[in-house]
This record gives sequence, C-alpha cells and structure tokens, in this order.
Amino acid sequence: MKLKRFFAAHTVGLSLLVFGAAVFAPHASAQATSLVVDSFTGEVTQNEVDTYISFLNSGTGNAALPTVATSIGNDNLSYGSPGLTLEGLNYMYRITGDIPSMATEHMQLLNFAITWSDRVILLRNDQAMGSKQVMWTGNVDPVWLTKTGTGVGYAGSENGDIAGHVVYTALNILQTPSIWNQIVPDGDPNGFGATYQQRAMTYISMMEYTTQNYFTKYFVNPTTYKILPPNSAAWAVYGENMDAWNRQFLFTNVYLRLAQCHAILGDNPTLQAFYTNVVKTVADAFVANVVPVTGLAGEAAYDWGYGNEGDLMGQITGESPSHASYDMQGLARVFEAGPQFTSTTLENMERYANTIEYVLFDFQSNQSNPKTTNYYKNNIDNGLPPVTPGQATQDYLYPQFYFISPYNTLFWAPAAYGASPSDHNNYWNNPYMVAGILYSKHWVYMHPQTIVAVASNSQTVAQGGTATYSITTQSPIPVTLSVNGLPAGSTSSFSSTTISNGSGATLSVTLPANTVNGSTLFTLSGTDGTNVQNLGISLVTTAPDFAIKVSGTSTVNAGATGSYTITITPSNGFTGPVSLSADSFLAPAGTGYNFTPQVINITSATAGTATVAATTSATTTPGGQWPIGYIATSGATTHEGYSRLTVKAAAQSITFPPVQNVVYGTAPIELQATAGSNLPVTYTVTGPATLVGSPTLQGQALAITGAGTVTVTASLAASTYYSAAQPVTQSFTVAPAVLTVTAQNASMAKGAAVPPLSAAITGFVNGDTASVVSGSAALSTTATSSSPAGAYAITAAQGTLAATNYTFNFVNGVLVVSGRR
Repeated sequence: MKLKRFFAAHTVGLSLLVFGAAVFAPHASAQATSLVVDSFTGEVTQNEVDTYISFLNSGTGNAALPTVATSIGNDNLSYGSPGLTLEGLNYMYRITGDIPSMATEHMQLLNFAITWSDRVILLRNDQAMGSKQVMWTGNVDPVWLTKTGTGVGYAGSENGDIAGHVVYTALNILQTPSIWNQIVPDGDPNGFGATYQQRAMTYISMMEYTTQNYFTKYFVNPTTYKILPPNSAAWAVYGENMDAWNRQFLFTNVYLRLAQCHAILGDNPTLQAFYTNVVKTVADAFVANVVPVTGLAGEAAYDWGYGNEGDLMGQITGESPSHASYDMQGLARVFEAGPQFTSTTLENMERYANTIEYVLFDFQSNQSNPKTTNYYKNNIDNGLPPVTPGQATQDYLYPQFYFISPYNTLFWAPAAYGASPSDHNNYWNNPYMVAGILYSKHWVYMHPQTIVAVASNSQTVAQGGTATYSITTQSPIPVTLSVNGLPAGSTSSFSSTTISNGSGATLSVTLPANTVNGSTLFTLSGTDGTNVQNLGISLVTTAPDFAIKVSGTSTVNAGATGSYTITITPSNGFTGPVSLSADSFLAPAGTGYNFTPQVINITSATAGTATVAATTSATTTPGGQWPIGYIATSGATTHEGYSRLTVKAAAQSITFPPVQNVVYGTAPIELQATAGSNLPVTYTVTGPATLVGSPTLQGQALAITGAGTVTVTASLAASTYYSAAQPVTQSFTVAPAVLTVTAQNASMAKGAAVPPLSAAITGFVNGDTASVVSGSAALSTTATSSSPAGAYAITAAQGTLAATNYTFNFVNGVLVVSGRR
C-alpha cells in the first residue's frame, strides 16, 4: 500500500494516461465514441461518468460498441461484453451514489442496467427470445444455453454469473429505498414491473426460479452445501467439471446476491440461510486451499491452483491469470458482503492482493521502466522468486482483479496505465475494465491513503529476532496506531501510539525462538478519528528449514502398488531428522504407505531421499485420480508434498433397496439404487412400467403403466476407473386399481313396466377414461309391474365387465315403486 512510491514515479506526463481525448459536456448531452479516465488521483470526475453514459448511448446504433445482447452465444451474458457491461453498470451506479453532484447520472446508469437486465431475462431459454432448447435434463430448463452436444443443450457454472448480474441490479434497487415507488421511465415494455421495487422483485423471482429449478436441483448437495457436477450420464458427455475455483465463484454469484436481497427484504430466512451456506462453503474452502509464499519484495503472498475441496488440496498447478481473476472477483464480492458469507480475514485479503502486486505483476521492472507494459506473468506462480528468465508475459491485467484493489492499492494504477489505448488496444473501450479502474480510483479517494505509511512493508529477521517498521503520516490530524493479526507467539510495541504530520513512530515486532521459516502477514491500522487506513505488513523469518518434493504419479489397477520418490532439500543451515508420514485426510480408502526410510537424516546441505510404496486394496480402494499427500516433520516445522495416484479396474457394487408393492395409479416411484463409485446407475425395466426423468443427483423415477409384475435391474458398466458391477434386480407387484360400479337409483309407478336399469363407473386413475372398460354390468331387481308400492334393491354384478388394470367393486341401488294416484 505504498501509494506514494507509484505516484512519484508517474507524475510527469500524466496527460498521457487518459483513456480518451474527447471533451465531454455534463449529463451525457453528447455522443461519445471513447471511454475516458482523466487521471489516477482524486475522485471520479463528471467527465469520466458522462462519457461512460454517452458511450453506451452511442452503442445503440453502432455494432462496434457495447449494446444490449441479442444472442446468448459464446457466453455473451456471463463474461462476454453484454454480461460484463451489465456488471460494470451496477458498479458505476454504486460509485455515483457516493457523489451527490451526480444524482442524474446515478439514475441514468441504473436505467441502463435495467434495460440490460430485462434483455437477459428475455433471452433465457424458456422466455420470449429464448431458443426453447431441450437441455441435457430432458426439459426446456429456465437457463441460458451456452453449448450444444449430442442433440441436447448445456448450461453450467457461467449461468450462475449471468443470473448474478441481473440480481445485482435488483440488489442496487433494494439498497436505495428512496426510489422504490418511483416509476421506471422505460414504460415497462416487458411487463416486469412499473416501479423500481416491482422491477427488482421480478428480477429476484425470475432468477430464483432458475436457481431452484436448475442450479440447486442438479448441482448443490443440500446437506454439505457443496457445488458438485450432476450424477448423470447425460451431463458427463460434455466433459465439463464444476471443480475449478473460477467456476465455483461464477456459480455462487447469484447465490450471494439473492441472499443479500432476502436479508434486506426479511421475507425468507430459510432460503437466505441456504444461499449463504452455499457461498460460505465455496469461499472458505478456497481460502483453506492456498499455500503461503514470499513474493519478490519479501511480501507475504499466496500460491494456489485449480483444485477445490473435492480435488487436490494444496494443489499448485500454475493457474492462468484469466481464471485467477474470477477467483479474486468472487472472493472480493463475498468478503465485502460480510462475515456471514466467509471466515476469510483482512490479512487473507491483503495477502491475495499482495500476490497480484508482488507475484503476478513485475513491480520491480515497472519501477525502473514504467512505460514498458509486459509486466504480468502468464501463470499465477511464475513470479515467485527465483523467477525463471524468459517466461512468457502479457501486457495487461484482467479487469476482475481491480475489485481486490482495496487490499493493496498499489497495483491498480499501473494496470490502468497498461490498459490505455497506447498499450493494449484489445481492452480499449471496455466498459467493465473502465468500471473497475474507476472503482479503484473511487475507493482510494474515499479511503485516504495518507493516514499511515511505512518505509518498507516487509522486514526479514531470524528466529527470536525483532523486526522494526518506521511509520509516518501526512495527516494534519493526530493518528492513532494499532496492529491486528500478529504472528502466533509474537509481541509488538510502538515507540508512540499517536503520530502527527512531521512526526513518526517505530513499530517493533519480536518473534518467538521457535518461529518457522516463511512469511506471515499482519495489519497495521491508523485512524484520525474519522477515517481508517489498513496496511498489510509482511514479516519474513529466516529459520533453518527444508523443502519436500514428491516425484512420480503412479497409475495402478486396484490391489497393486504405486511408487514415489520423496526428496528433502535443506535451507538456511537446516540439519536433523525429518520424519515422513502420509496425509490420512487425502488418502483414498484402503491404501497403505511404506516409507524407505521412514526418517531422513539431514547432516549437511545435501538433499536426502526416500521411496514410498502406496498399496491399494482390490476391494475397497475407489477408482479415479486421487490426491496423495506426504508430510515431512522435524520439530515444529512441517511441510507437505503432493502427487496423484490413479486407480483403475476398481471394484464397484450396487446397493438397491427393495421396491414395495404398489397399486396401479400410484405416483412415480423414485428409484434408490446407488453405487459406491458414485457413478450413475443404469436401469432397465420389464413389466408395466417405464422410466421417466433423467439421471440427476436425485435419481430416476419409475412411472407405473399397468397392473402386473415389474422387474427393475440396476447396472453399472465398466468405466475409465472401474470394472463393471454385478447387476442387482428388484421385483414388485402392481395390484389393479379398483373401479366402483354403482347401480343408479330409479323409480316407477305401480303397475308400470320396470324401467331400464343403468350403472355409473368411477375411480379411473392415470388419466384413464371409461374407454378402458369393455362389456357391461349385470343389473337386476325383484320388482315387477305388479309389485306393491315400496323400495326394491337394484343389484349390480360383474356381468361382462372387463378392464385390464382394474378390478370392480359393486354398490347396489334402489328402485322405488309408488302407488297410483
């Protein structure tokens, strides 16, 4: 957060940093063809906002400029131009809401967002502009089709982002109660609600319909709140996963914003809690999966990979910046929304932001030559020291990263400089990029960065040593200092807890003697009584240490043994015994590990090695690609290395509970067969029944079509990792339904002929009608034309009645003979 350093290096020639040279009149009264960023200091300007609005107005008749979407292809509505423009409009609405002089622009931006949101809804598969495509589920689902295959439609994690864009508009409306009863000036062309509040409620209900009937139904485990791929062969043909963090955060966009809307409305605490738990499960698992590292300037940073809690913990796979940007955008949304959505701390967020400044961004080269733009590594971990020469770089930062700038305000301005037309024209005139830049600029203006500064954000000390930080302020008001999140066991003191402009203080942090090697992060805070500024401070310990490396990724049949090599490399003079063990949390069922040797004795700077045999079980080890973790421990120092174990030809079995006998006409029966492999079970049916629905997390159902014996066989074919399972068969009986044959009451006068007798048949099920019955009932009575007045039974019997799926129950009637007048 050393903002002073950046601006000192970029003061000269600031006019070259503007995104456009157009001069623009207030309140968007002219048509602009270029977006503008006037400077990287101060508040967002009238010119910047008015040009933004005018630029979008210009796009109405210009195909080269952003406009409302007309199609759903290429993920347009998620991370394509229309979707990101809608997201940017909502951020711009938030920004202008803090600037009283921009009340007109504030509402213009919201009205743009409403236009975009209406169109997104209309493009939904089941709506007026939708394609009405049958999806992999067998239904015309309320989603946005993004890919076709095998004749049916696909929609995955990006749909959560699409719906989230729309709910963001609703959230902004709900957070502005003063406009709820005002009329939206578009005339409500789509019948979505005349007032702003009505429009917001439509957006919530429409997106909630998508959530409940697609996202939650097929992708969310209702017990663990984890986002999982559907257990369906129809889904599997796409080869798409839900595991990558960027996909998880795309998915949770709608859950987060729906939870926020319900929190304002207070109308459905149960649903609000469910949405909240889904978001928190993803965010907390993501933060738990990172590896702390030290960046180029000794700053505490993170390294992470694509896997989630269902994949390889601690996985470092060189995630690309394009994917990592969605991780950061998603986490920034969640953290800003409040602690109910994540256990992530401020120190976590500062460490992520440090990763962008000190790992992904080559800030040292930027300092020496700020007009060179190839600063950004093409993998999230390529900037970790020692940096390998000749690595591929790129000349821009993805716009999603800007929303983490509050946690390290250094990286956004160089990134914005690199996004200018002279440096990276592919991102020139991108409304979302400019919204991110103006978001960062506005945040810095609203949170003055002159309250507290340190000469260096990072200090390096030995075990038991003391690090000192020189603190100054430019605030004319006395500033009170404090620290939070100190490393475990450390102590701190200030030479003075209050400083003023022209005076300073020293912060001393003393580490315990057993501190392990590596970087930690704590927060230095300064407040002038009104404003608070937080600085992420790094403390790097140089203690004797070692690194663990695991070589080998074995592929074996279940019951065989895989082999790995573990290498322990000492550093900082480390010597001593290093004990090896397996990470039981990651170990697949039925595996055992034998280390040779179990303890590696390091006596010099030379690395030591061991081999490990990973033995699988022919009956209990599941098939698949499994993470393997090996733990190396010496005293208080512990490190873990990772690899993979691929198990093939694993045994799988089917559990299929008996199906109870039923009566014809019963509702579809949910089939409950499961496999230990969690693969979808295939059913075959003989007898009067048919399968309905499609395989999902909830399974298939059996529709009864007649009476008789039904036999259902559950099967599991061989797959990439499993042998075929032994089929399991269940049979049950469908009893006929009962039709009631009721003799109809009749009357006659004494001496008259007996009238024709009739009967009514009721009790048809499954949509059957009287057409399924043949023959007629036998009806009789003891009354004759000479019978005296009185009541006589009309008896109903089988006669020639027949119906394939029914039996008959008979109810007698009454024939009344009346006396002659």
